[in-house]
Amino acid sequence: MGLLFEGLKVIDCGSFIAAPAAATIFSDFGADVVKIEPPGAGDPYRHLTKLPGHPKSDQNYAWMLGSRNKRSLAVDMAKPEGRTAIQRLASQADVFITNYPAAARKKLGIGYEALSALNDRLIYASFSGYGENGAEATKPGFDVTAWWARSGLMDTVRASSESVPVRPANGMGDHSAGFTLFSGIVMALYQRQNTGKGTEVTSSLVANGLWANGYNAQAALCGATFTDRAVYVNPNTSVSYGHQFVNVSVDRAGNLYLVFTDDHNLYYSFSIDHGTSWSAPSQINQSPSSTAIMPWSVAGGAGKLDVVWYGTSYYDGVNTPDNYPSSAAWYVYFAQTLQATTPGSSFTPVPASGIVHYGGVCEGGVACTAPANRDLLDDFGVATSPTTGLATIIYTSDQYVNTAAEPARAQGSTTCNASTSNSAECSHTDIAVQTGGSGVIAP
Repeated sequence: MGLLFEGLKVIDCGSFIAAPAAATIFSDFGADVVKIEPPGAGDPYRHLTKLPGHPKSDQNYAWMLGSRNKRSLAVDMAKPEGRTAIQRLASQADVFITNYPAAARKKLGIGYEALSALNDRLIYASFSGYGENGAEATKPGFDVTAWWARSGLMDTVRASSESVPVRPANGMGDHSAGFTLFSGIVMALYQRQNTGKGTEVTSSLVANGLWANGYNAQAALCGATFTDRAVYVNPNTSVSYGHQFVNVSVDRAGNLYLVFTDDHNLYYSFSIDHGTSWSAPSQINQSPSSTAIMPWSVAGGAGKLDVVWYGTSYYDGVNTPDNYPSSAAWYVYFAQTLQATTPGSSFTPVPASGIVHYGGVCEGGVACTAPANRDLLDDFGVATSPTTGLATIIYTSDQYVNTAAEPARAQGSTTCNASTSNSAECSHTDIAVQTGGSGVIAP
C-alpha cells in the first residue's frame, strides 16, 4: 500500500514557513510537491539561519525542515513567460498553495479567479497575516506580530501587565498555522471527491493565534472581567516603584523568587507554578539591618536562595534613605535560606563587608543629582560558584581605606584620601567571597 497522497500534484508558491509548511505535510505523505522560487537567491527562508540570533550550524536546518521532499523550480514571475509557466503548472495541479499578498497575486495572474478558470478541479489555498478581507487585509504579518502579539498570546505568558513581553520560539505560530491550512485543503479535497469541483481555502496567522488563545478570546466576547496577574504584593503601596528594586531569580527546579524593599524592610515571595501565583511576602532583614535597600538575589538548587542588600541600623520612620543623617552607617548584608519554598522560611542576615557609606543614599539612578549621593548604585550583585554554590558579592564602597587589599587610587584628576572619603572620589568596587557555610548548589 502506497502513501495516502501519492499521485497528488501540489504547487508550493509561497515563501518562509506557514504556507510552505502545509505543502511539506503533503510531501511527507507522498504528494509530488514543486516549490516555486525566484531566480538567484531563491526563497529568503533559505538564508534565515545565517542571521544574528539564530542557532549556528554548518547545516541549513531550517530549509531541511521546511522544504524536505520537494522539487524546486526557479521562475521569474515578473516576466510573461514566467507567469505562463506557473499557469501551465496550475492547470495540471491538484493543489496550489501561496502566501503572496492578494494584490501581488492579482498582478501576477495567479489569483484564485485566474487559476480556477484554467482548472476547475484546483484546490487553491492562500495564507495571509490578517485575512483576505477587512481593513487589515493588506498588512504584512509575521508569527511574532500577527499570531503571537495581536492574538493576545504574548500577554497570557507574562507574569503581569507590568512584565516585559517575551518572544515565541522561531516559527512557533507559522508551523501550527501551516497545519491548519493543510487541514483545510484536505477538507476541500474531500469535497472535490463528492462534487468534482475545486474550491478556495484561506487561513491567516491572526485567526490561528485567536484559536490558540480561544479560551480568553471567547471570554472577552462574553464580556468577562479580566484581573491582572500579580507578581508580588507590595506591603506599602505608597513607596514609589523606583525605590523597591524588584529582583527575580529562578532555582534549578523552576521555582521563582522575587525580592523587593519598601525603603525600610526587605521581603521575598516565591512561586512554584511558573509565576501563576505567588506566596505572601516574608520579611528577610532583621536587626541590626533596620533599613534594607537595593536587594539582589541568586537561586541554586530547589528552595535554595541567597539575598544581598545594603543595610544600616538607622531607621526613624520619617525620612527615606535619601535623607538619612551622616550617622547612618551602611554595610553589605548577606542572608541565605535552604527552604525558600516553605512559607515563613527564616533568614539569618550577616554583614558581608565593613562600612561602605555614611549618610543618605540616592536610589534614583540617573535621576540622582548633587548633592545626593548615588555611589552605592555603581556596582552591586551576587553570583554563586557552579561547583560549590558559595556566593561571591560585588559591591561599591566610597570609603577611604588604603590597605593592601583596598588601596586608595586616583579617580581622574582627583585622589581618594581621608578628606574625600564618603564621596565619588573614593567610590570603588570591592568583592566579598563566602568561605564557609552552605552553598546553594550543594544537594
